[in-house]
Amino acid sequence: MNSLYNISEKFLELFNRDDLTEEEFTEQGNELALILQNKAESIVGYNFTLEHNKSILKSEIERLKVLEKSMDAKQEKLNKYIKENMEKLGLDKIETPLGNLTIKKNPASVNIIDESLISREYIKEKITTSVNLTAIKKDIEKDIKVLGVELVKTNTRLEIK
Repeated sequence: MNSLYNISEKFLELFNRDDLTEEEFTEQGNELALILQNKAESIVGYNFTLEHNKSILKSEIERLKVLEKSMDAKQEKLNKYIKENMEKLGLDKIETPLGNLTIKKNPASVNIIDESLISREYIKEKITTSVNLTAIKKDIEKDIKVLGVELVKTNTRLEIK
């Protein structure tokens, strides 16, 4: 089986040959073009297979996320049930060979009822910054020198549909 690299090399060799008649050149070129087309078709088919497999994986991930949420809910419900019954019996701790169940007091926490009533001394400001890439690109395209950046020329991409 020919690799894309080998096919490309054969095309380059063909273009650099001077000893072929026009008919031989056309014949060999058509053969290579057919080989390239078959290889491209295989690549497209494999790419579609990969896309399909990714779709299946995404569906499975979603299914597993739902299963995980279900298990979390069961675990939370079970823990609440155990805690309520331990409190009903006045037990702070139950020791078992697999592990211990202990009821602990949480530290005090603050619940905000109306943030507008809170004094400014308790308000913390967060300031974030980000680079405005769009403005930089526009300035560079206008031949304005912007230190610390470079404009990356347009790259190409392969589109398979």
